[in-house]
Order: sequence, then C-alpha cells, then structure tokens
Amino acid sequence: MEEEEVLNRITKFLEQGCTMLATHHSCGTPLFRCKGQIICPVCSSLQVDEAEAAVVATSSEMASSKAKAEDIVQLRESEISVLHSGQMQQQITQINDINSAKNSLKAALLKKLGNLQIKMEEEDDLDRLYGILECLEIILDILKILE
Repeated sequence: MEEEEVLNRITKFLEQGCTMLATHHSCGTPLFRCKGQIICPVCSSLQVDEAEAAVVATSSEMASSKAKAEDIVQLRESEISVLHSGQMQQQITQINDINSAKNSLKAALLKKLGNLQIKMEEEDDLDRLYGILECLEIILDILKILE
C-alpha cells in the first residue's frame, strides 16, 4: 500500500473521531481506538488480536499514568512557585522594615545634629566644644553610611 493511501486511511480514522494510540501494529502503522475497538488502518478494518489489544491497553494506561505524573509535577512546581513568592514577599517586608528603621535613625540623627549645632554655637569651653565636634563627626559618618 502506498504512503499516500495510508495517510488517507489514517485521516479518515481521525475524521471519524478515532483515537490514534501510541503503539503500532506489526505492519508498522499506528493503531487506532474506534468505538472501543483497536483497529489498524492499513490492514483494513481487521481487529487486532486480544493479546495485542492488551498491550495497547497497558500502553494507554501507562501513558495516562505518565500524564498524571506530569500533572503532579506541574502542581508541585506551582506550589514551589507560590512558596518562592511567599519568601520573596517576606524578604520585601524585611527590606521595607529595614528601610523604615534607617529612615527613623536618620531622622533622629538629623535632630541630634541640629541640637549639637546650637550647643556648638553657644559653647565657649574648648574641651566641651571639642566633645561636641567629635559627636558631630560621628553623626555625619553614620549618616554617610546610611545613604
């Protein structure tokens, strides 16, 4: 039988709603399930013997099990994705908390900086002035680090 004729028969089986199976007949052509029967399109409408049908059924069950396993893997991957999403959200929250703490610290240091500036302008004692300048230097260093 020519290849074109084989393709035409296979097409007719598909048009009739038959299901192409993952196994092949001894002639090398894919088998089809039509209305509950396993049929080879090349060997005409000859039914496949019961032993071959059992092999085909087992093969179909294995394909179904494989599809179910793939579905489970996809579900697990989506669960992992959700977990990663949760972890990312937790990290974002932690980063926001850190940024909030840094902003609060900056505000407090800037307030102290202003207070020390006023004290520095009023201070006449050189030792106390030196202490104020050291504090100002430390606050400015910390503010640089926070930025």
